[in-house]
Amino acid sequence: MASAAHWRAHRRTKPVHGASPQKSRQWVSFSSDAQAPLAHLVEQVLQAIAGGHVAPDMGKQIIESISALAGVRQIDELEQRLQALEGKQ
Repeated sequence: MASAAHWRAHRRTKPVHGASPQKSRQWVSFSSDAQAPLAHLVEQVLQAIAGGHVAPDMGKQIIESISALAGVRQIDELEQRLQALEGKQ
């Protein structure tokens, strides 16, 4: 199993186009095993939030991205299964 992901949050000092000057955009860099179970990735994000390495709102966005990845993986899996069934006919 891959080692735990490393999470760091960086604050951007310049305002994002269209954003109010008081708001800053948070950038997160991390490394993780792309083949790890998605539940494991979410657990890593939750640990990073609990440890204060990632802001809760950014953690939520990351978890939502992982959820979107889960949907893409499901579609890929269904497509592969369908192709396998069609190949048997």
